[in-house]
Amino acid sequence: TVSEFNSIGSNPRFHQASYKLMADLDFTAQPFNQIGSDYGPFCGSFDGNNKQLQNITHGAARQYTGVFGFTSQASISDLQVVNVSITGGTFAGGIVAYLGGTIERSSSTGSVLAGYHGGGMVGLLTKKSVVSDSISTATVSAVTSGNTLGGLVGNSQGTILRSSSHGNITNASNSSGGLVGNLIGSIQNSYSTSHVTTFGTAGMTNYGGLVGLMGAAASIENCYSTGNVIGKNFTGGLVGSNVAGSLITNSFSTGNVTGTALSAKVGFLVGNNLATITNSYYNASATCDSNNLTGPVDACNTLATGTQASTSDFFLVNASPIDVWDFVNIWSSTGAALPTLQ
Repeated sequence: TVSEFNSIGSNPRFHQASYKLMADLDFTAQPFNQIGSDYGPFCGSFDGNNKQLQNITHGAARQYTGVFGFTSQASISDLQVVNVSITGGTFAGGIVAYLGGTIERSSSTGSVLAGYHGGGMVGLLTKKSVVSDSISTATVSAVTSGNTLGGLVGNSQGTILRSSSHGNITNASNSSGGLVGNLIGSIQNSYSTSHVTTFGTAGMTNYGGLVGLMGAAASIENCYSTGNVIGKNFTGGLVGSNVAGSLITNSFSTGNVTGTALSAKVGFLVGNNLATITNSYYNASATCDSNNLTGPVDACNTLATGTQASTSDFFLVNASPIDVWDFVNIWSSTGAALPTLQ
């Protein structure tokens, strides 16, 4: 029941146990207690049992805001969070604000309004933590400027596998990506259809259709993005900006890209590229504009940022880059549309 669920969050002594959700719970006009905080993290397991937590509205003047606030070595699985509304928090997520542990086979819908690190599912994914086989359609936006936002994860130091995002991202500055805002870890076999958009004229941006900013040793493999990206400075169809030591391989983007700042670096695949890129492509029919505020439209950056291909090439399992993807265990293709996860 709703009362039983709330009792978990109300007492830190209950944060190391294992739970299984036995029925859908509707929090419409009901109180809600977040599970876990930095002073009482959730360290147990929560089996959603393919049931739903519905219509949670949660806004708090606290550092960690989510259905689960702060977790450590926790396991969350088979949970559907439907029409959630999360507001505030330095770390904010549609399911977990600060994830130490794993989420698998789970989904989130609704909206997240973040104070700093915000994701449709997870605000911050810690090193050695994993999100797998999960999907978010939640929209993500910023309370103020200077945020790191992602359609699935805001800031990822861990691993993302076989997951996708579909909710749009709106931010004023810092880093935003359709799937991940700031990537320090790895992403494999995942994709995003989220559109990423900036507002206002102040602040620097790293905006990408999949990832906003890649750190050293970050990697993207067998991934794609389709969303349109509008940023200020470093703006790319797949990745806004990256640093030396990061890696992009066997991936592609199809979205249109626009950089509005006079100093914009804009790329069909990557806006500001220092990474190693192999076997990766962008859509030949995509548009790419930079210096679009007061100056003339400049040529898009195509140097070392991938190879041009038509959208239909990405439908074909025998054409690069998807000819090296796993269509037996991970991906599905009709041959007439972009691949989807099984």
